[in-house]
Amino acid sequence: VNLPNVSMARDGSPRVCIFHRNVPNTLSQLTGALANVGVNIENMQSKSKKDYAYTLLDVSGNVSETAVSAIKALDSVISVRVI
Repeated sequence: VNLPNVSMARDGSPRVCIFHRNVPNTLSQLTGALANVGVNIENMQSKSKKDYAYTLLDVSGNVSETAVSAIKALDSVISVRVI
């Protein structure tokens, strides 16, 4: 799989990196899943290439296991990494 090229300057905030299928409504589901567990998105970058996309989310506060589980539960999500 050739991943889309995406980069975003770091500001020290926790970053959620999400590899997912490029299907309609995925970004809305990602942001909604985080909002439902009280995580605020400070900055976002998303790029797609054919059937796949990679999204970077800089958030305020800590990203709990509950937040990660909510993202992983989405059908279109392939992997999630918090750095």
